[in-house]
Formats: sequence, structure tokens, C-alpha cells
Amino acid sequence: MFEIGQIVTYATSGACRIDARETRRVAGMDLEYFILHPVYDRSMTICVPTANPALLARMRPALSKEQIMDLIHSIPENDAYSHLTPDERRERYEHALQSGDQTELARMLRSIHGVKRQRQAIGKQLSSYEENVMREAENMLHTEFAHALGIQPGEVAEFIRAELGGAPLQAAEA
Repeated sequence: MFEIGQIVTYATSGACRIDARETRRVAGMDLEYFILHPVYDRSMTICVPTANPALLARMRPALSKEQIMDLIHSIPENDAYSHLTPDERRERYEHALQSGDQTELARMLRSIHGVKRQRQAIGKQLSSYEENVMREAENMLHTEFAHALGIQPGEVAEFIRAELGGAPLQAAEA
């Protein structure tokens, strides 16, 4: 299953290290927890009950460098969301964030950044909802990728762009 010291991803917290497995008394019951700390935010502590399958399902082993490189090269160039209505896109965004599926998160980011470039070209901004889901997805992917690649999360977008020969996964942020 999971081991102390292992790097995992947990929900929208991104890459986390399992620092302990301990028993805590909650509501008069002794419950066992995995104690996680996000790799790039050690001030946060996440306690995941080992007996809660729904919460354990949100925790998965982080990808290796090789798996990340394969994923980067498998990101489709076409916008998988362009044909969807705004409500359908929102539903897909929520599903991608909840599932933590890296391929779907990468597709979502490519789509949102494409929309962002289009809107910027006409002097508009993304909706606050799109900005929020973009930040969550970037945190999830960038922290995991950064850890495996030995770079900082802020360098991930440029790394991907360079790896794809300049193909824009996302616009450069100021």
C-alpha cells in the first residue's frame, strides 16, 4: 500500500510526502491516519484516515520521471473542450479535479490556457471560476512534475513547452 517517506499526490494538494502513520483519538475512538505534508508547503498537515476508502482513493503514488515524460509527450494538441458548452466544460473541469487524472488535467489546462490567450487578445480575462480551476490543476500537476523532474513548480510550464518544441501547453505567466 503506502509507506512512510513515499511521495504521493493527494486530492488538490499536489505532491505530498507521507511523514507518519499514527493513531489519534477522535470522538473517543482510536483511528489510524497517514500524516502528509505537501512537498512545497511544509506548513500544511493533511491527515488521511486509513480506514476511509473514499479519502484513501484520493491518494495515489506520484508518477516517476519516465511516466511524466510519457505523459508530456502524449498530451493531445487538439482542444478536447472546445466543442462543449460552458456548463459541460464546468462539469468536465470538476471531474478532472476530483479524479486527479493527470492526462485529463493536462488537457484541461491546455484548453483553459487557449481560452485565456483568446480572451487576452480581445482585452478580456478568464472568469474567476476558470482562474480557480486552472490554479488548482496547475498545483496538482506542477508540484508532482517538479518533484519528479528536480525543478521548481514555477519552472514546469517552461519545461513542458521546451520538451514539446515550443508547443504552448500554457501561456507564460508574468
